[in-house]
Formats: sequence, C-alpha cells, structure tokens
Amino acid sequence: MPFDAIAVSAVLNECEKNILGGKIEKIHQPEKDEIRLYIKNAGKQFILLFCASPSLARIQFTESKKPNPIDAPLFCMLLRKHLGGGRVVSVTQHFFDRILDVGIEATDELGDKKVKHLIVEIMSRQSNIILVSDGKVIDSIRRVDISLSAARSILPGITYRFPPVQDKLNPMEADYDAIFEKLLSFPKDILIEKAVLSGFRGTSPAFGREIAFRATDSVDTRLDGTNIKKVCEILFDAFKDIKAKRFSPEVITCDGKTIDFNAYNISYYSKDDIESFDTLSEAMDSFFYLRDMQERIRQKSASVRKVVSNALTRCRKKLSIQQDKLAETENADKWRIYGDILTANLYKLSGGESIVLLENYYEDGLPKIEIPLDKTKSPQKNAEMYYKKYRKAKTAKTVTEEQIKKNIAEIEYLESVQNSIEISETEEDLNEIRRELSENKYIREEKNNKKQKRNTEKSEPLKFEFEGYEIFVGRNNKQNDYVTLKIAKTYDIWLHVKDSPGSHVVIKNKGTEIPDGVIEYAASLAAYYSSLREQNKAAVDYCRRKNVKKPGGAMPGKVIYENYKTAYVTPRKE
Repeated sequence: MPFDAIAVSAVLNECEKNILGGKIEKIHQPEKDEIRLYIKNAGKQFILLFCASPSLARIQFTESKKPNPIDAPLFCMLLRKHLGGGRVVSVTQHFFDRILDVGIEATDELGDKKVKHLIVEIMSRQSNIILVSDGKVIDSIRRVDISLSAARSILPGITYRFPPVQDKLNPMEADYDAIFEKLLSFPKDILIEKAVLSGFRGTSPAFGREIAFRATDSVDTRLDGTNIKKVCEILFDAFKDIKAKRFSPEVITCDGKTIDFNAYNISYYSKDDIESFDTLSEAMDSFFYLRDMQERIRQKSASVRKVVSNALTRCRKKLSIQQDKLAETENADKWRIYGDILTANLYKLSGGESIVLLENYYEDGLPKIEIPLDKTKSPQKNAEMYYKKYRKAKTAKTVTEEQIKKNIAEIEYLESVQNSIEISETEEDLNEIRRELSENKYIREEKNNKKQKRNTEKSEPLKFEFEGYEIFVGRNNKQNDYVTLKIAKTYDIWLHVKDSPGSHVVIKNKGTEIPDGVIEYAASLAAYYSSLREQNKAAVDYCRRKNVKKPGGAMPGKVIYENYKTAYVTPRKE
C-alpha cells in the first residue's frame, strides 16, 4: 500500500480541483486518529479524510460514512473552534514528501480573518495531524514529547518544524542529466528497485519495481551499463507524468482479495488483476472500505477478546482440576467393597492389623484381596471408615459431574462468543456482544444513561436471498436466539456447523420442498460464519425448525437438535 509522495501529489491534484475556495461546513472525528472535513464548493459537498493510523495512514476524498462518537473528542472540538466556517485558501505538498499542508482562512475570536494550517504528515507510526498558527503548534491529534522523539516534539505552543528533508533527489526539480548522474552514483549491480527507492525522494518499493519492469521486463533486475540509459528514460518519463498531473489510479486484486493500490499504472501484474479508477480517492475508497472496517473492528474488539480469552483460560483450568477430582472418585466402589468384605469377616479379625488378606466374594473363584487397615482402630471402625469414604466419594462424584457439565456448557458458550467476535462486521455487532457479556456478568455492567441508550441499537441478523428463498444468519448469540426462536417457523430449515461454534442459519420455507442447491448455499454460509471458515470443507447439520429445542436455563445461543442430515460444503460468503 504505497501511500507515497506520488499518491500525495495525486490527492493534491484532486484538492486543487475540488476544494480551493470551498467552505468548511462540518468537522468530524469518527476515530481517535481520523479527521473528516466536510467542504462545500461550487454547490457540491466534498469529504476530505485525514487518517493518522499507523497501518491505514492516508489522505483522500471519500464517500464512505461512519458513525460519530456521542461526544466529540477534544481535538475535533478544537478544530471546529479554529477552522469551522473557514475557507480553503491553499493546499501544498512539502518538498515532494508525504506531507500535505491545507491553509484555511477563518475568523478568530476577535472577528479578524486569519490563515491557519492543518498539516498532515504520513509517516507510518509517526503519522500525525497538526493544527498550526503563526508557526506555532496549537495542538495535534497525536502529541509527541521528548520521550517519544528527542529530535522533534509536537506539543501545543512550540514552534512547528517540518520533518527533515530526505537527502535524496527531488524528482519534481530534477532534469534528465541529474537523474542520470544519480543513477551513475550507485554501486555496481544494485537492484533497480533499491536504486530508485534510495535515490529519489517520495518513491516507494512498488514504484521502484515498476520502473525496473518497464525498463527490463523484470522487477528483480540489477542496474548496470546495459540498462542504465533505459532506466533513466523510464524514470524521467514517469516523473514528467507526475509533474503534468497525469495519474492512472488502480486497485490490484489477487485471488479475489485486494492487495494494493497505486496512483500510477502497474504493469508487472496481469491486466485481469487490475481495476482502474478516475481518481486515486475513488481507488482508495474501494481499497480501504473493507480493510479499514476490519482493522477498526480488530482494534475495538481487543478488550472484549481479552475478557473472553481470560474467562476461557479460567474455565479450562477449572475443568482440568474437576476432571482430576472426578478421577479420584472412581475409587468409590472399591471403598464400599472393602467395607462389605471387612463387615462380613469381623469375626475373623482381632484388631491391631495394618493389612489383611481376605476372600473377595464379589469375584468368581473368591480370590484373595489385600485391604489396608488403620491398626489404631478396631475392625468395625475400619469398615465404617471405608463406608464413609465411599459415601463421600459418591457425593463428590455427583457434585463434580454436575460442575463439569456446567463448566463445559460455559466453555462452549465462551467459544461461541469468540466466534461472534471473529465474524463481527460493524461496531453495532461488537456493542451487542459487550451487552451480552455484561448481562452474563463477564464484564462490568454499563451505566444506564441516555447517552449509552443512544448507542445500544440492536444489530440485525444478516439476510441473503438465493433462488427466491430468504436466508437469515445470526452473527452473535442474541441474534442466533432471535433467528431460531423468532424468525424461524416449524417447517423452515435450520442449519449449524457440526460440533463447532458457529452461526444459526435459517432458510424460510415458501410452502414447497426447498431445493438441494438452496440448502447447499445456506450450508456454505453456516460454514463461513463459524470457527471452521478457513477449512476447505466443513460438515453442516440441518433439520426442520421443529426439531430444534432450547433447553431451560441454557446460555444464549445454546440449542439441541435431532432428526438431522449433514452436508459437506466449502465455506463461502457469496
């Protein structure tokens, strides 16, 4: 994902076309590291997105929507105070680096118009969004003190300094001769990709590989006397296109998954793997939509994952102890037999023995059996001791078996919650899981106030249509109960992956026999929304809804079923 200086240059070109002179109508901060400026210009509204996430850092226009927090974060409120209602008067790229400077003229508290700068630095983990006025930092989305960077602090009140410029040739200022001289300066047999990356400011490995491929038909070619002139020509032409604002935005797909985006044409991939777009922002919207959502869900689910993981560890440890305890109770019948044999032979025992050898009348042939005794007790007391051990072990066995049963049910429940977290697709999904865990006392109960009530909307089960049949898929235990107990009717088909955590799936019956192809499709959904989604094949059980029952007192999502068939399918979402 090379959001390199070339990408910044492409977005700068979009900014110059779309927002120069535009008015900032709204400012939102949907994520802790993401700012969105809503800018109206020439009767159109544009959403300019700045993201300082270490893994998703970028600048783009977007048409995607995100919910905003109930209370605006402090940095968002600060931007509203200083930039709200202002007009975009300049947009510049700093020395062909991954830095965009947006100049905004707004009215200050005294009624005077003043230009302030919102500077976005795309630098991996050091990415930042900084508000600057008169050369001083007002604040930033990520404060950087001396403990984080001894060379360059970003704190309110200090003088803002741009990051040090890389000691590389600026492609926007270099002519053909300068590019050729730079290539000549590299040691013999350096990879062309590495020469481009280390010699020319703002480039990325993907750009270096593309230059190598255009010049030599290979991405792994080394720079030498036979190809240096061709490499120089290709580089010069590529930089000329950037200066002329000629971009070819693309998204690259491999095996059905988007793997990269670029502001320029990538020819070392198959044409079938490339989708072209009119603007880089459109390409990034396509590329980042699912990736951004998945990354945010992963980040926001971390605390819930930890709660469930810790609870599972605790339950599994408890189960191991209980199973050991149950194994000890297996001696219960032996204690009873000892007591019976001693009682039957009291007339033969005089007391004071530490061990006796008596006939075991519970076995054929009356073999001899050794019975240890406490010689400080009478034979009668020893018999009573064994009966007491028997009764205690018998009681312990019953109690332990019940504890094991409950513990296994809890483990199965927690594993189902783990699966629900894995298949969560929205923040609403996660909130519903949090509420479920709160209701079951795994996490502290949320305070019941208006703000939280606004944020507790129920997420709906997924709904698919296939060959005219409606198919519902639960994505957490509450949804599973709803799908099975509310949506499904007697003769609908109910599906669930076999012997593993997964979603409840229901095919709505239209009054006719449901075709095998529809059942197979629904089974593939049940496999995909389960813990077996990565397997090539998964077993999925299915039956009529009338054969599914929820035991009294069972945990959310827990059901039992009978009279079922099993399908073996490949997990798939579509």
